Amino acid sequence: GKDKIGFKLGWNVGLAFIPAGLAGFFLDDYIQRFYNRTCVANALIVGGIVLLVMEYFRRRNNQHFKDLYAMSWTMALTIGLFQMVALWPGFSRSLATIMGGVCVGLGLIQAIRFSFLLGLLTSLVATGYKFLKNGSEILMLMDGSTCLLGIAVAFLIGTSTIYSFFKYLEND
Repeated sequence: GKDKIGFKLGWNVGLAFIPAGLAGFFLDDYIQRFYNRTCVANALIVGGIVLLVMEYFRRRNNQHFKDLYAMSWTMALTIGLFQMVALWPGFSRSLATIMGGVCVGLGLIQAIRFSFLLGLLTSLVATGYKFLKNGSEILMLMDGSTCLLGIAVAFLIGTSTIYSFFKYLEND
């Protein structure tokens, strides 16, 4: 609470979460209809094309990038609006938020860092919501110790992967 820069970053992450969080909450049942092979395959294809186009323009653009800690609330909200695209089943949440970060003027590394922080919050809230909504069904299919073991293994592997990824980015 005493670090103003950290507080501002936390505030921006929370603000960026709001659009997709609200849309996901209110449209969850509608979105579930699109969990089929065709919609997911189309999202993967569109995401791949978007990634290629974004990388092409990013390499051609030699602008001075904004610092992650100098983000305005409007930049954070815009990234949050980009995250809403990831409600399309199969479209990468990371791609959507990194694309949003680059579009508002963050450098690629800064956009990836913000996407990671936003992903932590989004994943935590979405998992909690799904567990509150469907937790009894989940626990009927498997016991609690299996769920806890899965969470622990996913946390350890995810943490080590993220650590390695950021080390790679720092050396690139």
